Amino acid sequence: MLDLVSEADQHGFFRYLSPSHEPVLGFAPEELVGTWLYDLMHPDDLERMRIIFQDTLPALKSVRAEFRYRHADGHYLWLETIAKCTTDELNRVNGAVFASRDVTERVRAEKALRNSEEQLRRITDNMPALVSTADMNGLFTYLSPSHRGILGFDYEGLIGTCLWNWMHPDDMERMRKAFQVTLPEKKRVHEEFRYRHVDGHYIWLETVAKCTMEGLRVTGSIFASRDITERRRAEIALREVNQTLQATIQASPLAIFVLDREGCIQLWNPAAQQMFGWSEEEVRGKYYRLAPDHLEQEFRQNLARMNQGEKFHGQETKRRCKDGTLLDISFSTAPLYDQKGRIIGTVGILEDITERKRTEVALRESEELFRQIFEQNEDPAFLFDPDTLAILDANAVAVRLYGYSKKALRSGGLNLIMKPMVLASFAQKLVNEQVGFADDAPWRHVSPLNTIDSNGNVVMASFRGRLLRSRGQVYFYGTFRDITEKLRIRKERSEMQTKLIQANKMTAIGTLASGIAHEINNPNNYLLANAQFLEEAWPDIRNTLQEHADSNPDMTIGGLPAQEALKDIPQLLQSLIEGSRRIKNIVTSLKDFSRQDDESTRRPVDINRVINAALVILANKIKKSTDLFSCHLTSGLPPVMGHYQKIEQVIINLLINALQALPDRQAGVFLCTSLQESPRSVVIKIRDQGTGIPEEIRGRILDPFFTTKHKAGGTGLGLSICYAIINDHKGTIDFASEIGAGTTVTVTLPVL
Repeated sequence: MLDLVSEADQHGFFRYLSPSHEPVLGFAPEELVGTWLYDLMHPDDLERMRIIFQDTLPALKSVRAEFRYRHADGHYLWLETIAKCTTDELNRVNGAVFASRDVTERVRAEKALRNSEEQLRRITDNMPALVSTADMNGLFTYLSPSHRGILGFDYEGLIGTCLWNWMHPDDMERMRKAFQVTLPEKKRVHEEFRYRHVDGHYIWLETVAKCTMEGLRVTGSIFASRDITERRRAEIALREVNQTLQATIQASPLAIFVLDREGCIQLWNPAAQQMFGWSEEEVRGKYYRLAPDHLEQEFRQNLARMNQGEKFHGQETKRRCKDGTLLDISFSTAPLYDQKGRIIGTVGILEDITERKRTEVALRESEELFRQIFEQNEDPAFLFDPDTLAILDANAVAVRLYGYSKKALRSGGLNLIMKPMVLASFAQKLVNEQVGFADDAPWRHVSPLNTIDSNGNVVMASFRGRLLRSRGQVYFYGTFRDITEKLRIRKERSEMQTKLIQANKMTAIGTLASGIAHEINNPNNYLLANAQFLEEAWPDIRNTLQEHADSNPDMTIGGLPAQEALKDIPQLLQSLIEGSRRIKNIVTSLKDFSRQDDESTRRPVDINRVINAALVILANKIKKSTDLFSCHLTSGLPPVMGHYQKIEQVIINLLINALQALPDRQAGVFLCTSLQESPRSVVIKIRDQGTGIPEEIRGRILDPFFTTKHKAGGTGLGLSICYAIINDHKGTIDFASEIGAGTTVTVTLPVL
């Protein structure tokens, strides 16, 4: 190695360079004399060179450093330089002398070593495994940072501590032996140990250790470890699971077996032995012979499918016992894999379902019987969820009655056939009859129950239901018997009975009226005859009284002055006669009204005369009901053929209805007659200014016993009788009504 000697002044300009510079730097010495020292420096070393040359060297008088110098071809060389100051005669620093040598290869080697060490450190620091080194005494000389993440210790704090101080007490002796005996002999050890974590628990580490050597001498060891705690736990858990599984297989009440790919039995538990009669020694390693002859082909096909990984669950078939009897069984299978994931066999579980199958057959027969009874029930029948009353099923009668399909009833529930308030009341009644739903609860009845069909029509029903149990499931069974017609008939029967009683009363009143009319008529005849006699005798009586009055001016008659009494008495007699005649007319009309016509004989009837007779009877009723009554009878009307009393009854009934419809006395009733030419008929119109007939009942006003006046004693027979009488006379009766404006009744009767 050539030493380079050079000298520079205090400003850094070369004054001398030894010839050895040329082979090292490639420059001839004379080329560099007078050039600036700094021009040869690497840019990254320039500032450091200036500081050393201008500051450090004058102060220390001697400096040792390494710098990069530029070679003539452009690359840089590392030179190790020792510089000393030079002085003049006055001992002043006037430059420096340098002795340098080429250390480029050494620097490169050191750098490569540092890079290698740094790379190794980065590798070990970032390895998931734990890397550590120890000397011959077991003291740690290096630990990778990954120790902190796994053991929780500050890895730098462990350096200098003894390796086996961190062992589990049970592993400490084994560790010493492996480190001090096995490792020096075999130069390599592969073991598993438990290391203490910083929080006190232990972690399993799998460790590979190798000796470190200096020549032939062992200087220590290097360890690479990884955390296998979870694996060890899994192995322990697996052993426990295997033990548990083995115990479960042995204790299982179900037959459990294992087949290899050829169909030979490899495992046979005690339940299988008890179920089929073969011991484990008799079947182990032998071909599966449980399938009866007619199912052998099916078994082979299933075996091929199981070897392909197909699973069976709850498959039902028959299997043969040792004594030849056949059992109904349910089998489930799953493939058995080796460590490489290859199917090596099948594990199967068999359950004896012979008794269950018998029970199911009996149950199906029972359910089929119930289904037939359910479907053939003449009443709408339902099955409900006992907790929510949701419809689970409905029979055909229910579908026909309510107009919904079974699917619609199941999805819509009782809300389809009951309004919310009715449904709430229905549910509450069921709960109130029995606290909750007990199995032994009796039949429950709810009647009447207002239900509706799909068209909105009301169906009055009588409900009867109770709990049923099938296959451990509780159902609520109930029927909705349609009692709409029954209630209607019962109501009509009650109303008919009431109205017949009323009609009987009316008949009795008619008979009584006829008798009373006869009794009134006799004394009234006396009154009329006597009044007429007094009227005829009055001229003679008046003359006599006048003579007495002339001679006696203070004379009084009945408390009145004689002249005044003589003037009033004729009017009183006339009123008496008129009143008596009026009583006679009323009595005669009552007798005519109550008299039964001979149905076989009809005669011409003057309608105007019939109306006048009716007005006599109703005079008092008219006077009490209205201040506005008008009657206009067209004269010269031709007669009609019919029954006088029946037509009079129609007029009276229609007038009474008109008067009863008036809201007050200021509203009127107007009656008139006229002649209609085509067809030729007598027309009777009765118009009232009453409240009118509501739209919803106009179609029913002619129905027998329909009335809105029950509380007022109405029978509902008036208009129906009127319609029957007019229809019997070949006539018509029509109604025109407007709410708040009144009603007009038009009766037409064909003329004779």
